[in-house]
Amino acid sequence: MCPNTMLSLRNEIDRVIQVFQTPNEQAAALEELRATHPHSIQLATLERFCELPTGQVPKYDCFTFALDLIDCQERIAAWRFAPRNIGPVKRLGIEDALPGSSFLQFLCLPEQSSLQSCVDHDLVVYCDKFGNVQHAGKIVEASIVSKWGMKGSLWQHELWEVPSSYGTSARFYSHSTMERVRSRWLDYLRNLAQRVSGFTTLVSVMAESKGKNLTAEELLRLAAERTPRGL
Repeated sequence: MCPNTMLSLRNEIDRVIQVFQTPNEQAAALEELRATHPHSIQLATLERFCELPTGQVPKYDCFTFALDLIDCQERIAAWRFAPRNIGPVKRLGIEDALPGSSFLQFLCLPEQSSLQSCVDHDLVVYCDKFGNVQHAGKIVEASIVSKWGMKGSLWQHELWEVPSSYGTSARFYSHSTMERVRSRWLDYLRNLAQRVSGFTTLVSVMAESKGKNLTAEELLRLAAERTPRGL
């Protein structure tokens, strides 16, 4: 089934998650929705996918869940540091410091042709009409389990039983082992730190060279000479 044929349901789901904040409120609203818009959406339990101490669930989003990074301490540290020291989570660029589309690209997971070619724990990634990644979920028993928003709930649903704001196309990827994903996450953070360090150095060179009328090439060369290698 294509996303456009389910647009009415998807718009209603969008309304539900915007108006209602708690899992119980959302579940009740979605249950009422069945009368006019039949669907298979049901609450999923995090305990089914992740072992966490009772009452200790770190904040997480759809990408964190889909990539098995909920209890990854490096992910938690990055999430706590970045919004506090760089800016709000939704600020342009902040997503680079959190699991998301940039990290997915860095992972280079093998792509699958369709949902039917996937197995349990493979990934589905939802994109808008421009190809920008909007949402991600985990494939379980030919359906999808995904987190709807940072404060939202974890739901099990059919492929296009998701908010309309989550996009109009889907891509499918083979999952990797938890150990490899977490190792690559640390590699990704090291790579990001090196890029940020390089830009910080460039800005310092610009400030020190103010009034010298250096060309862009000269500024970049000076910054490159100061940037440490192999962070």
